[in-house]
Amino acid sequence: MTGRLRGVGQQGWARGDARSRWLALVVAMLAGLVLACAEEQPASTERAPISPHAAWLLEPPQLGVGQITNLELAVVTPPGYTVEPYRPPPVPPGLELLASETLDVERQGARWIHRTRLRLRATATGARVWPAGAVGVEGPGGDAAELPLPEHPIEIVSVLPEYPDRVTPFGARAPVLAEGRATPFWAPALFGAATALAGVALVALARRRRRADARAAAVAETPAGPSAGERARSQLDVVRSRSEAAPFDAAHELSLALRRFVDARFGADTAGRCIEELREGAAPFTARSRWPALLEILSGLDELRFRPDSDAAARDALAARLAGLIERADRFVEDAEPQGSPR
Repeated sequence: MTGRLRGVGQQGWARGDARSRWLALVVAMLAGLVLACAEEQPASTERAPISPHAAWLLEPPQLGVGQITNLELAVVTPPGYTVEPYRPPPVPPGLELLASETLDVERQGARWIHRTRLRLRATATGARVWPAGAVGVEGPGGDAAELPLPEHPIEIVSVLPEYPDRVTPFGARAPVLAEGRATPFWAPALFGAATALAGVALVALARRRRRADARAAAVAETPAGPSAGERARSQLDVVRSRSEAAPFDAAHELSLALRRFVDARFGADTAGRCIEELREGAAPFTARSRWPALLEILSGLDELRFRPDSDAAARDALAARLAGLIERADRFVEDAEPQGSPR
């Protein structure tokens, strides 16, 4: 009996050794497969060479009337490629092109991203489409190609649902406080502080009045400085000298000089307002007859200031247009000066 048990035990151990050997063989095969896959993995993850392609990016995709957005053209190329400057086509109705800017090239290892940003304003509701076009690219070896640009849909919606109780038109600038917003909690305290300051200001005003009487004689003897017209003509001479070499910079300086003259001569506030605000706002009483001519000159300058840079031939045409605007601004200053002022 004891011999039989010993024989059965030896057979069980033999079977256990066989199973262990098979298990070790299976584990070794699986380890070999894992190592083989790990060695081949880097070759499978290598990126294929990219080809130049272009796409439009719009954020947000849906605009409200009066909203300003950025429409970006992204051209992706291999390293070393150059992209021709994008020339915006005629703007479709319902949109207004405010500016065009070529951004710095973004270099990301195996690809370069060339971007052009167009700043647009929505002016009318409806489904709009930015026109299709093409942009040229050139490789490091001089091989040139032209990438097609597809049309890009732009949806413009009304903003009236957001303001159901509004019965008057919107202005050129957004209100500081939205309609229906509660009065800030600090308004009563501010009103009380303003009342106290008003009392202090009355006392200070009486003292300043006495000091002003004492200084009147000295001020009367002080020679007067150049008039607003003289300062404007001096600035126009500087603009005229720079109009051919730097027409864009000269257009900026001319617009600012003319605005400063109008503000000093008629007590207006044009230096900090865009042309849309000046059209919507009321003209100063003393400048009503001259206001349309002023807006025409400023509008013509805006067309020069806010358009993309171009080649030499186009810059010569811009310089010629700027020369005509300088002469119109010179006549405007001369006609707007009071009679008898020095020329």
